[in-house]
Amino acid sequence: MGSPSDRSRGSSSGRSPGSSDGGPAGTLVLGRHGQSTFNAGDRFTGLLDVPLSDVGVAEAGRAARLLADAVAREPALAPR
Repeated sequence: MGSPSDRSRGSSSGRSPGSSDGGPAGTLVLGRHGQSTFNAGDRFTGLLDVPLSDVGVAEAGRAARLLADAVAREPALAPR
């Protein structure tokens, strides 16, 4: 996660475009599921809900911890 100054980079005023109060317009956090048992076996599907592999469970746990740490550092990142 970047700092507030990282998010406003590219703006000469240091403000995010579209922000009426001069603060950041918002933060979008994208995540992807962890490795599934199909991914691990080089199999792909768009219709089945397959379980995560052990690696995928670890990846999801790490993503959750990173997001929780980011929200703890910057509460404005919490969903509203």
